[in-house]
Amino acid sequence: MCRIREQCGVSLPRFYQLLFCVSLLLGCWLAMMGVHELGHVSGGLVTGGEITRVVLHPLAISRTDLAANPYPAVVVWAGPLGGVLFPLGLYLAANGLRWSLASLVQFFAGFCLIANGA
Repeated sequence: MCRIREQCGVSLPRFYQLLFCVSLLLGCWLAMMGVHELGHVSGGLVTGGEITRVVLHPLAISRTDLAANPYPAVVVWAGPLGGVLFPLGLYLAANGLRWSLASLVQFFAGFCLIANGA
């Protein structure tokens, strides 16, 4: 434990705080991409589209490919709408149930609102 303190000059509690913040942001980014693409997939399925591939990779921009897309505008708008409404609903449920981690869900919902352009 002392080696970390000596090598980087950062106290242990500060190191763990930084590690938590970086992990939280990366986790929120991945979860936001998943929720956003879930919106596109839902929009594609509701409009009768044929989904061929969903790309979710931490080092790439996520995307949903459709072979047949009868209503492209609906599928396009379903991504941001799903990416906003699902996290907000999750936060309202967590807050209503007085869940102890509701503040983390609130952070995730806010992150998704910003990332989806709300």
